[in-house]
Amino acid sequence: MIDEKGAGLHPIIFNAALAQDEASYSELLARSSDRRGFGSVLTSLYHALRRAHEAGLAADVRVGASGLMHDALGRFLDRVAADEAFPPETRNMAREVRDDYLKERRLLSALAWGRQEQNRIAEARRALIAENVREATQSRKVGADRLKEGWQPPAPDARPPEKAGRGIDRWSESLRDMAGTFQNRFSLFQLAQNRHDTAAKTRLSPASAARETGRWENSAHAFGEFLDSHESSVDYFLDHTLRMGFNRMATRGKPLRIPTNPNLVLRKTAKGYRLEASFVTMIREQAVIDSFRRSIESYWTGRFEEKGRRRLFETRIRVRVLAEGEKPSPDALLLEDGMTVSGTAERRILLRRDFDFSTPAHEFGHILGLPDEYVNDYDPEGMKIVDAQNRASAMASHRGLVQARHFARVVALLRQGGRLIAPP
Repeated sequence: MIDEKGAGLHPIIFNAALAQDEASYSELLARSSDRRGFGSVLTSLYHALRRAHEAGLAADVRVGASGLMHDALGRFLDRVAADEAFPPETRNMAREVRDDYLKERRLLSALAWGRQEQNRIAEARRALIAENVREATQSRKVGADRLKEGWQPPAPDARPPEKAGRGIDRWSESLRDMAGTFQNRFSLFQLAQNRHDTAAKTRLSPASAARETGRWENSAHAFGEFLDSHESSVDYFLDHTLRMGFNRMATRGKPLRIPTNPNLVLRKTAKGYRLEASFVTMIREQAVIDSFRRSIESYWTGRFEEKGRRRLFETRIRVRVLAEGEKPSPDALLLEDGMTVSGTAERRILLRRDFDFSTPAHEFGHILGLPDEYVNDYDPEGMKIVDAQNRASAMASHRGLVQARHFARVVALLRQGGRLIAPP
C-alpha cells in the first residue's frame, strides 16, 4: 500500500489512521490485517510523521502538526490493539509500538533529535567550507560532495578475509552521547579555527607558518572526516534504525524470501552447483563493475555438505551496461548508483560510491532470499541505538564470510523458487 521506497502515504492509510474514517478502516482491515501488511502500514505512517516533523514550516506550526498526527496515530493503534477483528499478532504489534514509541512522545523526541543534529551538521558544513577553510580543504572534498565527484571502488587486489571473524560484536550508544561527541568535536574545530585566524594575523617565520598551516590542514581534514561519519550515522538512524524499530515486523523473525527471478539460474554440475546471475546497469565505470563481480564471485564460492557429500558452490556474475536510453526489462536484476547509500530493494542492488569490497556480496545474499543477520535496533525508552554483529557471517559483518549453511540454504531456496536446472 506504499511504494517500495516508502515515499507516499496511501489515502486509505491516511483516512483510516489519521482521519478516523470508518470505511477506510474497514478496507484497511480487509487488506492489511496480517503481520506483513500491518508492518507496511506502520512504515508508511513513520514516513508521514517524519516528513511532517521535518517540514520547512514555522517551528510552532511544524511542532503542532506533527503533534496532532502523533496523537491521531496513538488513537489508531489503541483501536487496532483492542479490535478482535485483527489477528492477535497484529494487535500485539500495535500495542507494543504504542507502548514503546508513543508513550511520553518518544518517537517525536527521536525525530526532534535527528532534526537538531541535521541542523548542527549543516552549520558545521558551512563553517568547514567558509573562505578561511576552503584553502585547507580544497583537495579534500567532504560529505556528499566527495562522493558526487566520482566512484571510489575497492582496490583491484581486494579479497575476502582468509578466515572469518569470531564472536559477537556488541555496541550501544545513546543519542545524547552521540550529540555530545559531535558538540565536543565541533568545539575543538572552532578552537583550531580561531587559533589559525590569530596566527594568520601574526608575523611568523616561514618554518613556523608552515607548521601552523600543516596543523590547520590536519585539523580541518580530521573534522571533515568526523563530520562525514556523524552525518552518515544520523541519516542511517532516521532512514533505517528508527524506522525498522517502529515497524516491529521488520525486526522480528526476519523471513526468508523465495527467489524466483529468471535472471538467477542454478545449474547442477559434476562437483555441485553453479549459480549464474545476470545484471544490467547504467554505471559506466568498469572498475566498479569489476569490483561488484569479483566481490560476489569470490565470497559466493565455497563448499557445503549435502546428503553426506561435500558439494562445491560456484557463482558467475554477468553485468551488461545498458545503452543510452535503453530501458531494462521488467524482471531485470539491476545494479544502480546509490550515491551515499548501499542497499537492496526487490531486484535492485544499490552501491554507495565508496563501497566496501564485501558490500556487493552481502547485498547479493538478499537477492538470493537471505535476511540480515545483524541486529540494529533502537531502545526508545533509553534513547539508545543497540547493535550486535556475528563476525563470522557475511550477512552480518564486513569481517564475515559466506558460511556453509548459507550455501545450503540458498540451494534450497532456489530449488523452491524453480531456479534449479538439472543437466539433461
